[in-house]
Amino acid sequence: MQHFSGSYLVRALKVGAFACLSLGLHHGAQAQTAAGDTLAKAKVYTEAEQMPQLPKANSKYTNKEAVIAAIQRACRYPAEALRNRVQGTVLIGFTVNQQGEIRDIRVEQGVNTDLDEATVAAVKMLPRFRPGRQSGQNVAVRYTLPIRWAVQ
Repeated sequence: MQHFSGSYLVRALKVGAFACLSLGLHHGAQAQTAAGDTLAKAKVYTEAEQMPQLPKANSKYTNKEAVIAAIQRACRYPAEALRNRVQGTVLIGFTVNQQGEIRDIRVEQGVNTDLDEATVAAVKMLPRFRPGRQSGQNVAVRYTLPIRWAVQ
């Protein structure tokens, strides 16, 4: 099992006068039920023997970098935030359940409503993952990612 404890820089995706950046990846945060509701009582992992993987992930990236890159590609700077030059880091959390679906998307720490909502929208655009696995079983895995928004 791989464990990351530091931050690393992933190159910015430049679109016009802005960039959506991510400065690291952290697997942690509060565990939620697998489907994001109170009915299921499945354990949610922050690390698994095999982490969830995006389909068609580029092999030059680690799985974690591929998740960041996919969110970056989906980022769209809100016009009002761009006009007002709003910048900052949105800490976003989500769970990939046992079926590979994204559930329980939450802004753990926001910047402003526009950037928070744009970050949630970018996560919602991610395709279904190949589920994480622990001891040969599909498991739910919680991600927490800092997404930095910067006007350039």
